Amino acid sequence: MLPSRVPADEDAFLRAAAQESDEAIAEHVRVAVRQGRPQLAGRLVGLLVDEDDDDPELLRARRAARLLCLKPPDPQLFLELDDALERLRRRRVLRAKTRQRERARTEGPLFKDGRTKRRKPRGHEDR
Repeated sequence: MLPSRVPADEDAFLRAAAQESDEAIAEHVRVAVRQGRPQLAGRLVGLLVDEDDDDPELLRARRAARLLCLKPPDPQLFLELDDALERLRRRRVLRAKTRQRERARTEGPLFKDGRTKRRKPRGHEDR
């Protein structure tokens, strides 16, 4: 009953659905919601005139229309988020490097038991 997920097929389906009655469009919306196609449901619900419907599937489709179709995410937002995450990662790496370098420069024991050198593994004792 619904078109394939190819954008051209969905566009043709929407043009044909625009000529149908509101009840037929509402049924297409319900089917799209049940089949897990929120973007198509959001586009279809835009064809309906009455927004005071209490049908939960139509309400979900209206929310999907607001989220997916009417206000698409700004690509600049994703670029800014990537930059912020990269700056955070670099600061964490730099902090870890600084901490390790300071530890290597300090005089005194490196281990809690007062040792300054690592122990040799078992089986490699001096003969």
